[in-house]
Amino acid sequence: MQPGESKCPPADSPCKILLVEDNKINQKVVSLMLGKFGIHPALADSGADALELVRDQTFDLILMDLHMPGMGGVETTNRIRDVLGGSCPPIVALTADAVHGNEAIVLGQGLSGFLTKPISCEILQACILEQTGIAVTAADQGKD
Repeated sequence: MQPGESKCPPADSPCKILLVEDNKINQKVVSLMLGKFGIHPALADSGADALELVRDQTFDLILMDLHMPGMGGVETTNRIRDVLGGSCPPIVALTADAVHGNEAIVLGQGLSGFLTKPISCEILQACILEQTGIAVTAADQGKD
């Protein structure tokens, strides 16, 4: 996390998203994409950080990197589900691991959705709507 960045999304964000990603460049890229929709995600560098954040904050959606040192994305997802129970938001895998068949395996392990990196703003926008029911639009959309 860079100085000045917050682990907490602003209260006026249209959708509260937790981005669990150990790679700073990927964090920045996804954060910039979400920023186009007025969303400033909470950031977790690890599964342990994610667990800490979900105990203190409520999220509409969690984007989960699958391959992190220490506790991976599937284990983190299972622990979050144990902590939050029925109040757990959708947790979507965000991974570069696009090998055929992995999506079915990951979904079978308790994740709500599966996105492969690199993703586009359009795919991210569709995922947010599909997983949360919250329609987000780009801040500059519709402007001349």
